[in-house]
Amino acid sequence: MGSRFVRARPWLAVLALGWVGAHAGACATPPLSPITDAGGRSDAPGFDAPRLDASGLDAPALDAPGALPPVPITAAVAALEMVGGFNVGNTFDVDQHPRTPSSVNAMIDAYYDEGFRMVRLPVRWRGSDWGEGPLADDTGAVDRSHVRLAALERIVDHALDRGMYVVLNTHHEDWLFDTAWSAAQLAVFTRLWTDICDVFRGRAYHLVFEVVNEPHGTIEADSVAVQALNRSAYDVIRACGGYNAERIIVLDGENWGSPASLRATWSTVAEIPGGGDDPYVMGSIHYYAPLALTHA
Repeated sequence: MGSRFVRARPWLAVLALGWVGAHAGACATPPLSPITDAGGRSDAPGFDAPRLDASGLDAPALDAPGALPPVPITAAVAALEMVGGFNVGNTFDVDQHPRTPSSVNAMIDAYYDEGFRMVRLPVRWRGSDWGEGPLADDTGAVDRSHVRLAALERIVDHALDRGMYVVLNTHHEDWLFDTAWSAAQLAVFTRLWTDICDVFRGRAYHLVFEVVNEPHGTIEADSVAVQALNRSAYDVIRACGGYNAERIIVLDGENWGSPASLRATWSTVAEIPGGGDDPYVMGSIHYYAPLALTHA
């Protein structure tokens, strides 16, 4: 997957995604200057911003004398700072490639050395047994002692420690798309994001949550269902604690997140989670033309 970020309407920064290869493809974007705040502090990729650990808001780095608290990153700023991105596909979403921190972190380091500053980690939470049991059960509750979650946390932390943006999502959640939409599905999805955002509540603002990858199947053209999924996750993330009140949340529209999907799903700004007033909301579009190139 390659990534390119573009500015769209004033209320939204848009992440454009396109596949290049099955595991980890990429497309480069021009380098940009770091952005600093009024105090001269930079949150540009490569800057080692203080990071909270998973235990909450008591990380020693923030308690150290003279340590600066992390500065929230708006979606508009992030769209400028994500200089080239790649996708760690078929790893935590499909049982194909090694999921060990050593193997994935080595790939992250290789891309980082080539100038990439964003990594996307697609994750299948339910239905991902693979001999280890799924990450989340049928109610959406995440198994916090799961070996795969421990590996995922180490990989997220490694990329954050390098100053990279990390996009974490729900991916290949076929239970949402293979059966008729229902309130029961929404309840499970809400529980899932309640646990995900709690597990990662203390990670720095460079960790980004993408609510649901490419809505399709039974809800492909169902704006009501897609709005409900994004709204429910948005609400629980914002109320989750830690850094989640100001963490960037990425929204995908209906019809596989196609270029027209955002406007099709949310016809007015008021319908968007946050009502268009949340500077930490980002939209995502998936664009695969020409197919012979993006799926080569």
